[in-house]
Amino acid sequence: MADQEVELNKSMAAAERMSGKTQVIEAETAKLVKLVEKEKEAELISMKAEIDLQIATIRANAKRYVTEKEADADLINAEKGAEGLLKVRMAEAAGEKLRNEAMQGSGGNILVALEAAKNLNITTLEVSTVENDFLDLDAMA
Repeated sequence: MADQEVELNKSMAAAERMSGKTQVIEAETAKLVKLVEKEKEAELISMKAEIDLQIATIRANAKRYVTEKEADADLINAEKGAEGLLKVRMAEAAGEKLRNEAMQGSGGNILVALEAAKNLNITTLEVSTVENDFLDLDAMA
């Protein structure tokens, strides 16, 4: 029995030594786990920053693209508007030129008289058929 007690004491001493080593290993393991967690956290923060930068770059490029396209559209709109206005003004000028040419011809006086007659605002007119003979065109001229 004494031998068994000696062996038991040896085993207990060995277990005690191993317990200290186990605690050291557990502490080192816990330290390594925390270090790995901190590294992982730092890597995630770095990855998030890179993604945020990529997103900001994409948004800036999209905004630049939209601005360029809107500017292009505004320019095209202004050009087409100016072209249309030019065509309207040229047509008006051509019409006025043709009107002036027509006015210089033999029918110009008649056209002026017709325009003048259209501008008259006569509500009533009384003409005596006794004093005027409307069938005598030579006398009326």
